[in-house]
Amino acid sequence: MAYISFKGSYDEVPVLLGEIVGFIGAPMEIYLSDPNEVPENELLTEV
Repeated sequence: MAYISFKGSYDEVPVLLGEIVGFIGAPMEIYLSDPNEVPENELLTEV
C-alpha cells in the first residue's frame, strides 16, 4: 500500500490520478478537506 498527499484544487486530482495509474494500478481517493470550508489551494487529498 502506498499513498500520496496532494494539496491543491480537487480539479487537479484527475491529472494526478492519470500519472499514478501506470505505476500502481487503479487508485483510491480520500478527500481530507471540505471544499465548502477550506480555500481551494489548501484542499488536502490522499491518493
